[in-house]
Amino acid sequence: IIDTFVHSIPTCEGGPLGEILRRTSMPEAVKFWHPDAEHNEKMIINGKAYAYPDPRQASPEEMQNTFKALDLPDQDHRAMLRLYEDIYRMTEDGTHDLDHVAYDDFLLKYSSHETFVSIHGVFCLLMGGLMPFEASAGEVIRMTRSWHLRGRGGYPLGGCQAIPNGYAGIVRHYGGEVRTGAPADGILVDRGAAAGVRLGNGQEIRARAVVSNAGLKETVNMVPQEALPSEYRDYVQGLSCGMIGSGAIENPILSVHVLLSEKVTEDTIALAIPLAGGSLFDLGPNTADKFIPLDRFSTYLTVPSNMDPALTPPGQQLINFNAVIPPGGMDTREVADVYLNTLDLLYPGLRQKMIWSDAVRGAAIKEYSGRLQSDIVGLGQTVGQVGRDRPAIESPLAGLFYVGADVGRDNIGTELAAESALRAVDIVKDYLR
Repeated sequence: IIDTFVHSIPTCEGGPLGEILRRTSMPEAVKFWHPDAEHNEKMIINGKAYAYPDPRQASPEEMQNTFKALDLPDQDHRAMLRLYEDIYRMTEDGTHDLDHVAYDDFLLKYSSHETFVSIHGVFCLLMGGLMPFEASAGEVIRMTRSWHLRGRGGYPLGGCQAIPNGYAGIVRHYGGEVRTGAPADGILVDRGAAAGVRLGNGQEIRARAVVSNAGLKETVNMVPQEALPSEYRDYVQGLSCGMIGSGAIENPILSVHVLLSEKVTEDTIALAIPLAGGSLFDLGPNTADKFIPLDRFSTYLTVPSNMDPALTPPGQQLINFNAVIPPGGMDTREVADVYLNTLDLLYPGLRQKMIWSDAVRGAAIKEYSGRLQSDIVGLGQTVGQVGRDRPAIESPLAGLFYVGADVGRDNIGTELAAESALRAVDIVKDYLR
């Protein structure tokens, strides 16, 4: 069982995903694996593994050792420690004071060292799929606090598909119906209010309210033109999913999967951090022996079969990781091979024990999700789109509501979407009286 992309869950039962399970009185509908002393998350720096600097699983000494491995000058090393102290201690109002400050501007108050800025740029991409110059500092700080200070990180048993499967099971348990393979392509409107949906096969489902997780832009396109104010349509059209979701740079992102005949690592979740700038690797005619210098290597990697052995045949190992196609025209397979060569340096024997590998371009997100753009998370948690400026759950059309990452706040990815559902419940119930 293979996730199409590369995932872990920041807070699992301790965050909004778990709160949904508690509110529906079905805490076992989704179960999670969590790191332990022998299987903690790792940060890979210059080819060596260190504790991931998360206070939930790393001691202050281990976090110090990780930051020291970055080989920062003393003043920048101290700046790194001070940054995290400030993030953890900041008041909620203090974070919102930074909503209109770009994250890279916030970082420059601590250090301008290339490695310092690069590392936090990687964190920003990992959490929100955003570049630091477009991300809101206030929102990144709230995401970091949610990740590091609430609940325990982990991975859903059964793969990430276990989350929607579990929630669908809850809906059925309480008498609801879940239809798949039945896309909605229109919102029905009657007497100035949403009155149901029209499916792609022409069938109509009438309802007192419609709650859409298709995305704001996608949902607005399903509403009859006259049912929404033109200024609202213009507002929604102007919302951004960030640079990563744009057509300009969606294609260079790859998710690579490799199945091995036996284990080569006990790692579960690892983040490789680059120390140096410049090109990832030199382009040339021969890919077979090409690899990325370990001080430049950057990837986010999970080993799902180490977290849930049931995901693969007995004894085999599944590794998922991110890759980036550099400028210069290398194709998907070549880039995947260069990354696999590099991973073979970190996990000797990987190449020899490989049964197969494949690579999925980031642009495939659009094909799988039905969204207009290949955005990783949804509407970007960018300056101008967070805090009070985050789109509302209520639409101007009575009875039409949004849930999903597009209207979520203060969280990461899937948990961003779950947070929106928790707020939407009371809003929709109030409408239905």
